[in-house]
Amino acid sequence: MKDVLQYGDAAQVIYDRLKARIVTGELVPGEELKIMTVATEYGVSTVTVREAVRMLASDKLLELRPRRSPVVILPDLAETLEMNEIRLALEPIALKAAMANHTKETIDHCFSLIAQDQKETDEWRRVELNREFHLALLAPCGRARLLRTIDEQYEGISRLAQFLVIDKVGEMESHHHEHQNIVEAVSQGKGGEAVKLLKAHINASKNRILKLIQAQDDGSIALTG
Repeated sequence: MKDVLQYGDAAQVIYDRLKARIVTGELVPGEELKIMTVATEYGVSTVTVREAVRMLASDKLLELRPRRSPVVILPDLAETLEMNEIRLALEPIALKAAMANHTKETIDHCFSLIAQDQKETDEWRRVELNREFHLALLAPCGRARLLRTIDEQYEGISRLAQFLVIDKVGEMESHHHEHQNIVEAVSQGKGGEAVKLLKAHINASKNRILKLIQAQDDGSIALTG
């Protein structure tokens, strides 16, 4: 993996790669990130790694500790709730714009992702399938900036879901039936119904996050780094 030096901005490359490893759960909450180990793995200086680590800390993915290795931190539940609120504001806009552009092929693709979710046994893959489904549902809107903003929200939400799966704090629920109802409304040209179902689906996710925040406040779930 010592190919980073061929890139102009090595710190950015290290940042991108470590971020991907954190978001996908390869590096789990509580795990220390050894600066020297990372530098050796990627063939860069410790200065470069420390710059990347500072960037990750600003994203609240790592906690910096004096005279100790940085550590991967747990997702912030309140911030995740805010991400979900952004989804609630933006996804209905995207779906309304997508309605006129959906085709048999795009609808079939959405149904295919639901079928994969029904069969999938790997919980982390199901988290990714949920993200893929929502983006496929909204993609025909053709608004690149809007879609990028929505996609960004799934990063933090996926980290929360990954934490729940790995640490068995909660049980990942299947949402394929809700997805199915949304796509069926889209396929029938019922835009208003589809948007209503989408809002209800996102609100259900928000309520689960609120319950987790309450559990954290009560001390029944310890979400500390």
